[in-house]
Amino acid sequence: MIDKKALYAIQQGVYVFTTLDGERPVGRIVDAVSQVAAEPKRVSVALMKEGFTSRAILITRHFVLTVLAEDAPMGVIESFGYRSSESADKFEGFDVKTDEAGVAYVTDGAVARMSCEVAKVLDMGSHLLVIGDVTEAEVYSTAEPMTYGGFRKAKAAAKAAKAAKAEAPAPKPKTQWRCMICGHIIEADELPEDFVCPVCGVSRDMFERV
Repeated sequence: MIDKKALYAIQQGVYVFTTLDGERPVGRIVDAVSQVAAEPKRVSVALMKEGFTSRAILITRHFVLTVLAEDAPMGVIESFGYRSSESADKFEGFDVKTDEAGVAYVTDGAVARMSCEVAKVLDMGSHLLVIGDVTEAEVYSTAEPMTYGGFRKAKAAAKAAKAAKAEAPAPKPKTQWRCMICGHIIEADELPEDFVCPVCGVSRDMFERV
């Protein structure tokens, strides 16, 4: 038996992986990233085979990894993680820059970014393992990087908060009382015994429920 939840204990970061489909920028969220060598500076990225971005990297052979901060906008993850580059412009609405190779990347919620040339692609079964040589790198923030575990917790908390809000009973509307003398209206469940109209000064006995 294999309980896939056991694999969630492997702590990984959350990154935006971008490349080009011809001249069009494409990308996706990835988490299986690791540095595999210090000299030359090399990183590995696991990509699902059937993904549109996976097909593009086999042709372009250049990519950018953007490290997301733990407080990165959820919109970045939603755009790059829950839509296909085949039919959507995932970069729309974000701060976009381009590296020396012409590959676009987003800086919203970014801690750092690395541009890489593909050195090797290995077929690992359901995924491709892309090995890249780092050609550019820069740091944008000292914020803590987002982890996959942290993202899952934040997502679960947001889902729970949304469900709780949906289940919360609607506030009970207050009763309206109208002064039969001047027409002034008061909103209250009940009028106090010593209540008087703030406009004409009559007692609560001169108010009727609307």
